[in-house]
Amino acid sequence: MKIMNSKEFNQHTNEAKKEAEKSPVFITNRGEYTHILMSYMEYQKLIQNQPQNLADWFIQADSEVADIELEIPERNPAQRRPVEF
Repeated sequence: MKIMNSKEFNQHTNEAKKEAEKSPVFITNRGEYTHILMSYMEYQKLIQNQPQNLADWFIQADSEVADIELEIPERNPAQRRPVEF
């Protein structure tokens, strides 16, 4: 893992790209992490197993999370506003 400040990154972009092939390069601005440079292959590995939507997330989630039942009380008809057309 390599850490570069934004000035170093701007001056040594090729070095940062070469380092990113080995491991992610963290870029800072005024001491705060702002960006991460990584190879495209590492990025593909990172996102490969990520769910694409909420339904996929629930399918992949732990069984305890998947079995949660929500108790949603019925709405009282008096709470509904009349529909205007």
